[in-house]
Amino acid sequence: AADLQNTKQYALDNPRIETLWEYLKRLHHYRTGIVTTADVTDATPAGEGGHTITRNLLKDIAAQYVDGPFVPGPTFDVILGGGLEQFTQRTVANTGDTRNLATELQGLGYTYVQNRAQLNGIAAGTTKLLGLFRTSHMNVAYDKLGLVRPPDEPAPVFGGFTDQPFLDEMTEKAIDVLSAGDSPFILMVEGASIDKQSHPNHAAGVIWDTIEFDKAIGVGRAFAAPKKNEKSRTLVMVSADHDQSMSIVGVTDTLFAPPAPLPAPPAPVPFPVQNTRSPLTYPVVNPPASPFVGVGSNPGEVSGFPDYADADADGYPENTNRYRLAVGFRSGNHTGSSVPLTAEGPGALLFTGYYDQTDIFFKTARVLSIDTDELDRCLREVQRQQPSCESPKKGPRKLRDWLIRKHVDPDCHD
Repeated sequence: AADLQNTKQYALDNPRIETLWEYLKRLHHYRTGIVTTADVTDATPAGEGGHTITRNLLKDIAAQYVDGPFVPGPTFDVILGGGLEQFTQRTVANTGDTRNLATELQGLGYTYVQNRAQLNGIAAGTTKLLGLFRTSHMNVAYDKLGLVRPPDEPAPVFGGFTDQPFLDEMTEKAIDVLSAGDSPFILMVEGASIDKQSHPNHAAGVIWDTIEFDKAIGVGRAFAAPKKNEKSRTLVMVSADHDQSMSIVGVTDTLFAPPAPLPAPPAPVPFPVQNTRSPLTYPVVNPPASPFVGVGSNPGEVSGFPDYADADADGYPENTNRYRLAVGFRSGNHTGSSVPLTAEGPGALLFTGYYDQTDIFFKTARVLSIDTDELDRCLREVQRQQPSCESPKKGPRKLRDWLIRKHVDPDCHD
């Protein structure tokens, strides 16, 4: 693979443009981090520090994290997730070298942890952190909680890694390490298995990992919340790299659809979904606040999965009933739907409206290079529907659009 990347034939296939993480570290001395429930060299985290002809060169990506092709030294100050095999199980047979990257990083001052207990016990003042909690991708939240999978979903395989941290715990430790001192930081946090569990339609994995991701977002928002008599200095953005054909769109609305047994279809369905896991042998009642899962071409084919009882108040439902899902027994895949991006903090106004995904880089760079006070003040006024900022346009929406144009395009004077 190394020889392939250096040939003239593939000279333009190996990305040579530095990422935002590398740019900020090299030029502005930011501290950098990646946190994921996937292998840390998987697609999304590798997007912050990988430069290869193909995403499958995981060991090469791990080596680039250590060697820092665009920065002097390692690319990241914090690396937390799965992917142990990319850092420690290197042999001449499968990689052409015998480097132990975990050992190398420890020699460069990194604290190295391999389970939840060790992560929670890192010393105060830790400045560099490597945590690898499973050979490849980490187990999903549903399985880490010890819940029993519904009959149509596979039993978990831990492979000896039974003490894995949750995403919010990794996020909190990453922020603690990166925020120590006066240097600014940039951190990517990924709830990776929301997608990975969607491909085979494993709803238990999807739903509980979405809850886990939401808890991690809460950690970030709590850190970014302005302190008394201070303004927030941290921008928090939440988005997705793509949609999935298995979507979570809300819960039942009992105001207009009171809980009651669903009637059977009035007539045979002309094009029924095949291989569904819900045989409709009993009437189904959807209790309040439970996800409403159904199949569009089968009226009445609805599941009561899951129950939303949370007796221990940990934020994760127990799902003691383990109902079957009324979804097609087939793999899902990515879709071309638009995905939301939410932002909170300095310059959040720039992230409103529809825009191309690549614009996120430029909007982020813009926020980091300007005084956002005017934007932030006007966003508060737009939210209150009482705009008073001076501009040639009137009205909250027009004011917002004008401000965005003004701060994204310095030549805009209309």
